[in-house]
Amino acid sequence: MPSGGHRRQAVAAKLKADGHQAGWPDLQFVFRGEVYFLELKTRKGTLSPSQRQVHAALLAQGARVDVARSLDEAIDVLTRWRLLRPSKRLSQIHQQPETTA
Repeated sequence: MPSGGHRRQAVAAKLKADGHQAGWPDLQFVFRGEVYFLELKTRKGTLSPSQRQVHAALLAQGARVDVARSLDEAIDVLTRWRLLRPSKRLSQIHQQPETTA
């Protein structure tokens, strides 16, 4: 179910009618009986009051919730949660000089 971004009123009304809750995190994962939620924001993006409220409720129920402000941060969070294997960060890959054979 789409959960982020700005949308027209008709689309927002349909999502609400379908049971979508404002403030719900962008990504949800279930792995080995645990539930994880990841909110994606821009570098300067802030959580809305409804997002803070939903995140607090999810945390109170034992879910893991975090916010990532870049691809590297998202990868770090998913790695910390053991949903991804440790690997080089994207920024490290791009900074390495190319070698020729």
